[in-house]
Amino acid sequence: MNRVRLIFVIVPMILFCNSLQAQKTYCNPLNLDYGYCPIPNFTESGKDWATADPVIVLYKGDYYLFSTNQMGYWWSTDLSHWNFVSRSFLKSYHKVYDDLCAPAVWVQGDTLLVFGSTYSTNFPIWMSTNPKANEWKEALSSLSIGGWDPG
Repeated sequence: MNRVRLIFVIVPMILFCNSLQAQKTYCNPLNLDYGYCPIPNFTESGKDWATADPVIVLYKGDYYLFSTNQMGYWWSTDLSHWNFVSRSFLKSYHKVYDDLCAPAVWVQGDTLLVFGSTYSTNFPIWMSTNPKANEWKEALSSLSIGGWDPG
């Protein structure tokens, strides 16, 4: 009889401990709406989930995801639920299809910085201390050299 009682005590304890150790994982691809494609005729046969060069950084407790040609970026608190922020990083004088191609993204102090691929010297490095609100300004208007796939 004591063995039966012991089983009724131990089994629930084991199940409880196992539930505490359950690891939540994430896999690729994330279920995001990749809708933007700036290249003419590229989507004539339909839009696919088409993006490349994703980079995720942790900034002020949130995750920020940037990738090629999305006319914006995503942020998430848990890597599962994502919020899209519409944003073009091109200036009026840029005459290219790629809005933000193969970006480099990094945190420096309290600032999030973004730099896209460019063969020219006139693509800025962008900075924000409030990227959720889409508040960006130029940290540097241009570099003396371009940079392709800087991340």
